[in-house]
Amino acid sequence: MDGSQLSVSITQKSACASCHSRSVCTMSEQKDKVLRIKTENPQQYHIDQVVTVVMRTSLGLKAVLWAYVLPFIVLMASLFAGALLLHNELYGALIALGGTALYYVVLSLFREKLDRKMTAEIQVV
Repeated sequence: MDGSQLSVSITQKSACASCHSRSVCTMSEQKDKVLRIKTENPQQYHIDQVVTVVMRTSLGLKAVLWAYVLPFIVLMASLFAGALLLHNELYGALIALGGTALYYVVLSLFREKLDRKMTAEIQVV
């Protein structure tokens, strides 16, 4: 806990993580992730309390748009533009990679603004 922020730990399991043969299988996978969630009343929560993390569907769609769709459009547009203008596929590919990297750099510069808009809420189970 930090002021008005809570750290929520989520255990992400693959589909076969609950299988009885997972100890001998290399396919089972489990990862722990930590989310920071702002709340108005952090005193009502305690360590090891089970909570539900809730996010509006529209925010999930916006996240997919910013993280996957727009970079793909930037990649493809710069690839075709670079290849057509320079008449060289190698330079087109390099421009496409550079354009996509630039997109993610600009996106990271606006991280705080995106964090304010894309918030999750927690509910006690």
